[in-house]
Amino acid sequence: MAGKTKNRSGAPLTILKKIAVLCFVCYAVFSLIYHQVNLSEQKEIIKGLKTEVSVAQQQSDEYSRLLNMTNEKEYMERIAIERLGYAYPNERRFYDTSRN
Repeated sequence: MAGKTKNRSGAPLTILKKIAVLCFVCYAVFSLIYHQVNLSEQKEIIKGLKTEVSVAQQQSDEYSRLLNMTNEKEYMERIAIERLGYAYPNERRFYDTSRN
């Protein structure tokens, strides 16, 4: 019967190994999920920043174009007419009021 007896001293060690592996697997899964969520949030932030960069680049291009404009008087007249509603003394302006 000496060959049929089990060694009981290895059983607690085996259970301890299984618990350690289970803890490691749980940690790895939760860590992976956390990093995936964090990655998706960072991608959204990058997407918003790229949009802001695009808008800023368009504004910068417009400002560069305005600075490189040789005819400043023409630019000032266009801004006065389009944005400020100015007109020449003999000029008649017609406004469409049917949309109101």
